[in-house]
Amino acid sequence: MHVEILKGISHQLHEVKKLWRANATTLGFFPEGAFEEYASKGCILVASDQTGLLAGYLLFRRSGDRLAIVHLCVRDEMRGRRIARAIFDALVTTSKSFRGINVSCRRDFSASALWPQLGFVAVREKRGRGAKNTVLTNWWFDCGNPDLFSLSEKTETEQKIAVVIDANVFYDLNSPVEPHTEESKALQADWLQSSVELHITPEILNEINRHNTPSHRLNNRRRAAQFASVRTRPDKFAAAESTVKQYFRSPLSKSDASDVRQLAWTIASGCRFFVTRDEKVLNLSPRLYREFEISAIRPSDLIVQLDELQERSKYNPARVAGVLTLRRLQQAPTDGFVRALQAPERKETKARFRERFCKYLAAPKTCHCWGLFWGKEKPAALVVYERSSKAELLVPFMRIARGADAVAIVRNLLLRVVKEAAAEKRSKIVITDPYCLDFVEEELRKDGFSREDRHWVKHTMPIAVTAKTFVEQISSIGGLGGSGGKPEATRGLSDIRCANCSQARACVLAS
Repeated sequence: MHVEILKGISHQLHEVKKLWRANATTLGFFPEGAFEEYASKGCILVASDQTGLLAGYLLFRRSGDRLAIVHLCVRDEMRGRRIARAIFDALVTTSKSFRGINVSCRRDFSASALWPQLGFVAVREKRGRGAKNTVLTNWWFDCGNPDLFSLSEKTETEQKIAVVIDANVFYDLNSPVEPHTEESKALQADWLQSSVELHITPEILNEINRHNTPSHRLNNRRRAAQFASVRTRPDKFAAAESTVKQYFRSPLSKSDASDVRQLAWTIASGCRFFVTRDEKVLNLSPRLYREFEISAIRPSDLIVQLDELQERSKYNPARVAGVLTLRRLQQAPTDGFVRALQAPERKETKARFRERFCKYLAAPKTCHCWGLFWGKEKPAALVVYERSSKAELLVPFMRIARGADAVAIVRNLLLRVVKEAAAEKRSKIVITDPYCLDFVEEELRKDGFSREDRHWVKHTMPIAVTAKTFVEQISSIGGLGGSGGKPEATRGLSDIRCANCSQARACVLAS
C-alpha cells in the first residue's frame, strides 16, 4: 500500500470525490470546490494499491497548533486491511510540529470504534445540530510536543513521586466509602500530597466514554480533568503497546486492551510506578520491572513502601560510580554496542551511527572516544571529545543507554565534561550530537546548557578570582555580556555554573 500527499487536480482527486459521494451519508456534505482547495494546500492523503487503485483518503485542515481530520474514508471492499492505520500514520509523520490532532464523530457511527485503536482519546461530547437526538464525541490525539502548561507542571512536580493510577483506582477515589474502595481512598490522605503526584493516562477517557449513561460520562470527565495526565510521543507509545500486548492472551478483550494501553502510556511517559488493584496486572509486575523498570503496585503497598520508593526514584551517584567502568575506545563498535546506544526514535540508523563514530576514531590526535560499561561488556554510555578548537570542547557524541540509572549516568558524564573543559582552560562546551534523546536534553537544560542553532552550549570559567574580576571576565565572553557595563554584564550570571561543582551559582572569592 502506497500513501502520499495528493498534489493538485488529478485523476486521484476525481477518485477521491467518487469515494466521498459513495459515503456521503456518514461523511456529510462537502462542497466539491473545497476538494480542490484542500488538495492545493497539501491537505489530502491518499492510499493506493499496487495497481494504482484508490483504497482510501484522509482530508485534514490545519488550525493553529493542531490538525483536524475532516474525512477518513476507506473503500468498502478494502476495509479490514489496516489502510486507515497506514493513512493516519502518514499524517502523524507530517504533524511533528503540532500539539495534536482532533476529530469529531457521531457516537452511533461504527467509526467511533476506530479512533481509540488509532490512539485517540474521547475528551468531550455535545449534542448534534440535526433534528435527530445525536451525540458528537470529540476525539484528541496528542503528538507529544510540550506546551507551556506541560512544562510548568513538570517543574512543579519533579520533586514528587509520579505514579499512574489505573481505572479501578480512579473510580474508587470518586465512589462512596465501601470496603473495596478504602484502600484506594487512602491515596487522598493530606500527608501524601507533598510526596506523591497522582496521574492518569489518556486511556481513562476512553474507559469513561464506553459507559452508556451521559451523566456518568460527563461527571467522570470532570473528575478526570482534576488529575495530571501523562504524555509521550506517539512512536514511544506504539512501541510500548506492541510489547505489552504480548503479555496478554489473544484475542484481547475490551478490558485487556484497555489494560495494555494504560500500561503502554505509563511506560512510554517515563513514569515508574503504576498503582492498581487488578490482580492480573499485579501478577505481571516482575516481568514489567525486568522489561521496563516500572513497578505495578497496590495502593496500600505504595503507602507502606513510600520511603523506599522515594529513595529508589532518586539519583544515586555512589551506586553508579561503584559498578561502572570507563575505558578509551579505539576499535570499531560491535553490533551490541550500536544497538544499545543508537537513537532509532530520532531516525538514526546503525550505518549512520557507525559512520559518524568511526570518523572520530580515525582522528585520535584531536578526538578521544570513551565508553562507560556495566562490568566489562554491557554498554552504559558513550562520550566523544573533539579538540579541534582551542577555546571550545566539542562533544559530538553524548549517548546513554536506556535504563533505571540513565539520568544518574547523564549527570555523572556532564560533571566529567565540565571538569575536562575546566582542566584544559576552555571557555565553552558545545554538544553537537544531533541524536540526543529527550531525557538527555532535559538534563542539559537543568545543567545550564542552552540551545544555539542545532547545538547545546554552555560557557565555563575555570578560574578562582575576585567578584570584580569575575564580572569583567563574563563581560568579555561573547553572547553573555553587553558593552562592558556592570548591569549588562551581570545578566549572564544565572547561566554560569561552577566548573568544579557544576552548580547554578557563581563560586568566586569575596572582593
